[in-house]
Amino acid sequence: MRFEIIGICGSIRLGSFNRKLLELADEFAGDQAHIDIVDLRQIPMYDPDAELLGTPETVLRLRRQVAAANAVLFACPVYYVSIPGVLKNAIDWICRTPEPKQRSSVLAHKPVAVLGGGGGLGSLDAQNQLKEILDALDANLMTRPIVDMSRIVDRVGDDGYLKKAADRTLIKEFMSAFIEHIGGNKRVTSKS
Repeated sequence: MRFEIIGICGSIRLGSFNRKLLELADEFAGDQAHIDIVDLRQIPMYDPDAELLGTPETVLRLRRQVAAANAVLFACPVYYVSIPGVLKNAIDWICRTPEPKQRSSVLAHKPVAVLGGGGGLGSLDAQNQLKEILDALDANLMTRPIVDMSRIVDRVGDDGYLKKAADRTLIKEFMSAFIEHIGGNKRVTSKS
C-alpha cells in the first residue's frame, strides 16, 4: 500500500527551507508514500463571523485533503520562539467541526509527525508547541525520531539538497519511522 500524506509547511516563503525538508521527505519516502505539499497562501485568517456566512472553498478543499489522506506531515519553522501564525491559522480552520454533532476534528486519530529547521537554536521550541496542539486535537503523533535542524540555511545547498550525508540519513530514518507509524495505525490498516 502506498500512503498518501499531506505536507503542511509553516512557512509560505517561496524559498522556504522547511518546504525543502518536506520535498526531501517525499523523495526519501520512495514508492512507499507520496507527500502532497499544500499551499497555505490562499487560506484566509480564521474568522468565526466569516465561517457563519460559509466556510471559504479554499478551507473546505484543505479540510477534505487532510480528511482523505492517510497522514499529515508538518514542517515547522520557528518564528520568535513559537509556531508561525500561518500554521496555527490553518490548523484552526481545518479542525473546525462542520457539523454540530461532530465532536472530533479531521486530525483526531490521524497519524501525524513534525519536523523542522531554523536558525542557531533550531525549531524545537516551536515543534514542541505544535505537538502540544496536535495532542490536544487527539492526533496520533509520532514522537521519535526528532528532526530539528539548527542553522538550516547552512545545511541546504544551492541545489536545494542537504549537504551532509548525516542529515540526509536522518530524514530517511524519519520517513521510515513515519511510514511504519502510519502502517501501524488501525484506522489506516482497516481501509486497506
